[in-house]
Amino acid sequence: MRVRDSVAAGVLCMIVLAGMTPVAAADDGYRVLTPGGAITGIALSGDGSRACVGTGTGLLAGYDAAGTNVWSVKKTSGVTALAPAVTGTAFAAGFANGNVTLLDGNGRPIWEAPAGTPVTTIAFSGFGGLCVAGGERLVAFSARGERLWDAGGTDPVQSVAISADGEYIATGSEAGDITLYGRRGNVLWSEFTHGTVSSVGIAGDASVVAAGSADDNLYALNRKGSIQMLKVTGTPIDMIALSSSGAEIVVANRGGTVRFYGLGEDERWSAKMNGEITAVALSGDGLVAAAADSAGNIRVF
Repeated sequence: MRVRDSVAAGVLCMIVLAGMTPVAAADDGYRVLTPGGAITGIALSGDGSRACVGTGTGLLAGYDAAGTNVWSVKKTSGVTALAPAVTGTAFAAGFANGNVTLLDGNGRPIWEAPAGTPVTTIAFSGFGGLCVAGGERLVAFSARGERLWDAGGTDPVQSVAISADGEYIATGSEAGDITLYGRRGNVLWSEFTHGTVSSVGIAGDASVVAAGSADDNLYALNRKGSIQMLKVTGTPIDMIALSSSGAEIVVANRGGTVRFYGLGEDERWSAKMNGEITAVALSGDGLVAAAADSAGNIRVF
């Protein structure tokens, strides 16, 4: 993938906002030190023109297409989950205290509501007007923040993703299940893996459901649950990110390696981070990827 200067500059601007000290800048990305807290989430808008970053200290920071810091919000609880709207420039965030908040592209709060338990994962359809948060259970909210339904049982939800129209919701569980739900919380199918599914993604039209498992495998399934692609990556997968079409997938392997795949293709490229990867994101068009590691480095690809 090529680097987009606007988004790269936007991520680099976090140095100013969060009081970070620049360590180095290299051709293969940007690196920053973050003494104020670990980066726990990166979200890129569908067209790559907006970026939002969350930290363990409760900071949410937003950037525009010119790389300018346009807003910041400080919460009392650490950011544990962050996601862009599938369409538009809004961002949804989940927190360690169990709260969920929806912010518009200018950082203004649209609503805030309790999920009941600490939030480990979150997704927001935007166009479909549905926000889903995962933790001990899967909780769905309307575009106005009204609690609609809960789903799941004793198996904690590790990751969630939602289609553009909000009609399909994919989850990954601690027990190793990849599950596709309908808009009302009804289970459409479930596929078992041999390790915790810590990250899932779904194409905008739900034609592709991708998942990374602790069994080292990258899975890509269609809307009916049939496997389209299975890649053995060699080490457990902690995170993935999927483009809107489902044609591009970024994988974060344990040990700090970022890998890029095209659907049905072999690995296109890989890069080594300076520590375990704490956040990964891919723009909707699949042209911009970003990753953060435990050493406080951010790289944009």
